[in-house]
Amino acid sequence: MRSKVWLLVALCVATTAVGDSKNPADYPLRLHIYSVSGVTFFHNRVTEEVKGDGRASLFENSEPRGMEFSFDCAQKIKTSFEFETYPAKWKKKPTELLVLFPVTGKANAHFTCALKTDLKAYAYFVRNGRLESESPAQFKSWMVSHAYDPEHGKNTPTAGAATRLDEARSLLTGSHKDPEQASKLLRTIIEAKGEGSPEELVWAYIYLGYIEDRAKNRQTAVSLYEKAVAVDGASSGSLNLAKFGLKQPLTWIRHLDAGERP
Repeated sequence: MRSKVWLLVALCVATTAVGDSKNPADYPLRLHIYSVSGVTFFHNRVTEEVKGDGRASLFENSEPRGMEFSFDCAQKIKTSFEFETYPAKWKKKPTELLVLFPVTGKANAHFTCALKTDLKAYAYFVRNGRLESESPAQFKSWMVSHAYDPEHGKNTPTAGAATRLDEARSLLTGSHKDPEQASKLLRTIIEAKGEGSPEELVWAYIYLGYIEDRAKNRQTAVSLYEKAVAVDGASSGSLNLAKFGLKQPLTWIRHLDAGERP
């Protein structure tokens, strides 16, 4: 009788393990684990159970939310490496999250673990090696400016629009300019709609117009200044410079060409 009971328990466990899909496509959410601690239990030197807790940020519908969690898994779970995230889906929202983890040392092999979760009103992030928190809106703003969205395959953040604008400005400063490389950076700001601020967008158009004017492509330059003037929310000083470019070729900008005569 006892052997039948143990057989029934074993079958139930096996059914539960098999029942959880191992296909990443079935897990639409993404989980970034920042910290995890736990205790490993062994049986005959083989890992039998791992219990612990940790902190993470969950990405759902491109929105970040911090969470604290506890777990009881058959294998160890690890913190995310850099911007790595794990596929996840709700088992019982918002208190139980099923996460798909890779099996160490085995390619394309996964195991699942159900985390007991406590969602927070803020999102976690790491700054200078320290775990900190900020509002989901602030984190989302960073995601947009760095084209980071792990739910949709954007797993590595890019340099923000402000950083790329500074790089382009540096490439256009002085007598040894690199307009080709600067143009590539500036066009990424324009093409990433909604990523940069109105001021950054205006300057991207102005610098591109400046590059075209110096190359004597006046018609192309004018079309770029027109787009700059049409941007809402930019400062009057930036818009006035774009309007000046509409009146005559803009081949000299003070902060780029201070060492040369206009």
